[in-house]
Amino acid sequence: MLTFLGFLFIFAGVVSFMISSIGLLRMPDLYSRIHAGAKSPTLATLLVVIGTIFLEPAWAPKLLLLAFFVLATNPLSSSVIARASHKVDVPHLNSDHVDELKLYEEKKLAEETAAREVLLEQETVEEKATEEENTEEKK
Repeated sequence: MLTFLGFLFIFAGVVSFMISSIGLLRMPDLYSRIHAGAKSPTLATLLVVIGTIFLEPAWAPKLLLLAFFVLATNPLSSSVIARASHKVDVPHLNSDHVDELKLYEEKKLAEETAAREVLLEQETVEEKATEEENTEEKK
């Protein structure tokens, strides 16, 4: 029974890998391909690992460590690739796309600039007050 379940999970993993590869070929832009190349292979790898655990229970600790590593790194790496692509302005296929991340970054930059200007203004006011005090002390 465990052998059957093992092969069933491995077969499901292989099917998931095949669906992922089709998605990588058929998706229209980079961001969609990243999604197809991250979600489905993670699931496929986990299914193959579970199937292998059913087939070889002695390998379970190492395989669980492998599954944890895949769960931790695959989504993170695809996120980093997507962020880097966004920073170098890789275009979206949809021309009506609203770039919320770019709007957020512009808003944050504007707030930081305004905060710096306020600090500079406060510093100049303090410097003038210090200069006035020094001139009064000299008199």
